[in-house]
Formats: sequence, structure tokens, C-alpha cells
Amino acid sequence: MGLFRQVYGDSLLEYATGMDTTAQFQYRTGGSTYADTVTAGSLASIDVVRIVADSRKPAESGGMADITFGWSVNIALRNVRGND
Repeated sequence: MGLFRQVYGDSLLEYATGMDTTAQFQYRTGGSTYADTVTAGSLASIDVVRIVADSRKPAESGGMADITFGWSVNIALRNVRGND
């Protein structure tokens, strides 16, 4: 999986690559709420893409709970809307 961006007619710009299945993308279309999916009509409204990667390690023998850890990063999509 990877994250690429392109202004219409320009070359793709690579933001992140080599991510595995622990990664997910979340999209913000204004405000502070993120969604896992957006409709085609909302694509032009995306201003931030958040990459989230989580991992889970099973508890040690006799342990109480799994250990989870992860990271996330926001990538602001500036100047996405080019001049027509």
C-alpha cells in the first residue's frame, strides 16, 4: 500500500509507501472528524489524510491483556484544487 497525490495533469507525488495491512487511511473533509471512507462527491473536500498503523502483541502467558501500540500521522493536502 502507498499514498500518492497528483494535481490533474502533473506527476504523482509519493507521500508514503511500503505500508502493510496494519495501516489504514482516514479522511478529513473539514472540521475535526475523520472517516474511513468518503463518497466520490466528497473527494474534493478532503483536506487531510491520516495514516494509522497499529500493532498488537498477545499477552505473556498468564498476562491480563494484549499489548497494543501504534502511530499515526496527518498529511495536509494543500493546494489540492488547482486553477481550472
